[in-house]
Amino acid sequence: MMDSTICDLGDLMDYFPNPAYLWKRNGSKLIFVYANNIAKQIPGANVRQMMGLTAAEAYKNQPEIYEDLWFCLNNKKSFMKRIDYKYVTKEWTRNLIALFSYIPKDYVLIITVDETQERIHTRQLKDTKRKYQFIIEHMNDLVAIINTDLIIEYMNEQAHLKELGYNKTELIGESLAPGFIHPEDFWKVEYILENICSQEEITKEIRLRHKNGTYLWFGVKSKLIRDLSSETENKLMVISRNISQEKKFIKELEESESKWRFFLKNAPDVIFTLDRSGIIKYINHPPTGLTPEQVINTTVYEYVEPDHRDIVKEAIKYVFETGNSTTYEIRARGPENSVSWYSTRVGPLTKREEIELVILITRDITEKKQYEKKLKELSSFKSQLMRRCSHELKTPLISIMGYTELFYNDHHEELTPQMRFKIEEIEKGCKRLNVIIKKILDSLKYSSGLSEIKPRKEDLTFLINFIIDELYPMFTTRNLTVVKDLPNEVWVSIEKEKIFQVVENLLINAIKYTPPPGTISIKVYDYDDKTICVEIEDTGIGFTETERTKIFKKFGKIERFGKGFDVGIDGSGLGLYISKKIIELHDGKIWVESEGRNRGSTFYFTLPKTDN
Repeated sequence: MMDSTICDLGDLMDYFPNPAYLWKRNGSKLIFVYANNIAKQIPGANVRQMMGLTAAEAYKNQPEIYEDLWFCLNNKKSFMKRIDYKYVTKEWTRNLIALFSYIPKDYVLIITVDETQERIHTRQLKDTKRKYQFIIEHMNDLVAIINTDLIIEYMNEQAHLKELGYNKTELIGESLAPGFIHPEDFWKVEYILENICSQEEITKEIRLRHKNGTYLWFGVKSKLIRDLSSETENKLMVISRNISQEKKFIKELEESESKWRFFLKNAPDVIFTLDRSGIIKYINHPPTGLTPEQVINTTVYEYVEPDHRDIVKEAIKYVFETGNSTTYEIRARGPENSVSWYSTRVGPLTKREEIELVILITRDITEKKQYEKKLKELSSFKSQLMRRCSHELKTPLISIMGYTELFYNDHHEELTPQMRFKIEEIEKGCKRLNVIIKKILDSLKYSSGLSEIKPRKEDLTFLINFIIDELYPMFTTRNLTVVKDLPNEVWVSIEKEKIFQVVENLLINAIKYTPPPGTISIKVYDYDDKTICVEIEDTGIGFTETERTKIFKKFGKIERFGKGFDVGIDGSGLGLYISKKIIELHDGKIWVESEGRNRGSTFYFTLPKTDN
């Protein structure tokens, strides 16, 4: 690629804000070859009459301008001076400031500024000269002028140094021999020379030799520069851009595409693309008995069970409208025309930031569905078994509790202290077993999704104070201090009995797992505009990170027996699971924070507020 400021000066001059005139040496003469649009618009100048004139003819009445032109050309210098210029067709003279600029090779450019606007135009002229020089010498692309003998006559040095490591003294006057151009690419240079006169501009990809001996790929644009006074002195403007990284990227892309095609061919999943209408545009594994050609351009809905077609339509519509991915499970045509279950992920395929197609990755999950069905059956059987066992345990337990109480009351005076103690232990065990059975039945009810709540407006502060009063003997027995930070009243929408169960469970746990002497704090505050938060903090044995992940699961009890803690060890592992389900039924959430073993713990849960 060649710099337009040297190779096509006329185009560049038309951007100048001042009149500009271009002269070209032809032997012993200077020929007027171009004037920019600004110069052509000067009233009375009529520069078109000057085209083709020699400098001697144009300035026969002003020999000092003629001499300045030759001085600039012969000395290859640029300078600025004030001149009095008389226009050709008008009997009036303008005082001008003229910038004479030498341009390789054999060109002189005159840029003029009306002295009446000297300050403004001088500044503009300097800016123009600075930009002009910057464009010539600081382009990132390689710019060179070569003649038909492939001799380099001009090059922008900084770009050549940066890209190829050569300075002017190493290239100017040198030939573009096959050593500088890769031998396998030299035929492209010969093609350019043979065809440039008819095509005027030719682009090729050519490898050029770096000074260190390596070859780099360049996109080379060659443009013919016609000599205005000779048919035999044409030159080439060559602009070259380093495309080595681009070529490397294309190679990597081709390799990536090859790997992608290999992946698609050998992937166990069915991968296909669809347009907005559900037309299949690509598929790696068509249904058994069909070829890809038979499937492409058919609709995906032909292979989907009728009652699941709307699911597919909605998924495709969603991806095209939002650009997000989605998943679904459907029944569709499988091997040997069987109907199988498939799990599918749908995502967008974009082109120029527009969603062109959607891609679907589909996996046969028929076997998984069969396992899930068996697991559901087993889960249902387990729940029925636990429910039946719980009921079967409850019936004799009621009899044991009833007859124990009756026996104790009827024979109280006849019993020795040791006998009374044993009967009381039987009663305690029965009550504990009864609580466990109740929790098992509750957990089954919550896990089945059959549980409902009937919320009413309640004062949570009153409820918490009531629970603390009921548990006060336990606090004193364990030598624990209770700290309350409660508002006078907090109105929430809850089912009182169930929230009673949650708060009581959390406080009893705090009592059991806080060694004496310790502190248990409970506070209530606004969580946000619509919810309140209950916070119960203790100075107990705390939780490890692993334990925190287990405690809200069914039977997620953390075993404390034999660990050396001065804490209670009884419990079913269902209390926090049930508490979580109750809070979720109230559209709240529950969580725990703990810094680790013996660092205490804090339980939080939120509830919806209501107006008093």
